[in-house]
Amino acid sequence: MSRQPFSDFLATKDEAIHAQLIAIDKAIVKAVPGIDAAIKWKQYMYSFDSKWMAPLCMIDTTKKGIALRFLAGSEMADPLGVLRFGASDMGTWDIPLDSKVKASDITSYVKAALASSKSNS
Repeated sequence: MSRQPFSDFLATKDEAIHAQLIAIDKAIVKAVPGIDAAIKWKQYMYSFDSKWMAPLCMIDTTKKGIALRFLAGSEMADPLGVLRFGASDMGTWDIPLDSKVKASDITSYVKAALASSKSNS
């Protein structure tokens, strides 16, 4: 396991959203203990065997909120109807800065991404 400290990522972000970012990171790690993580392309990415071109998921921020991205988003179930799709199969869960998301929901989505990635291996 290779894990760049999450504090390195937090240092690049507004302190007002640190608690939200920490909660999301903890939910991801709970879903997939031992996953590799690092800052790549200004995002905090989670991958197996440091395969940064094919991450399981990643955290990014915008002025409006936090973007939790899933590379295999189009292959995942979306029971909450939160995934947004652009020009690719990547699904993005846009989390507004003032919202409270249940850690269990994030963990469920990460586990779904894991199941999708395993079925494509």
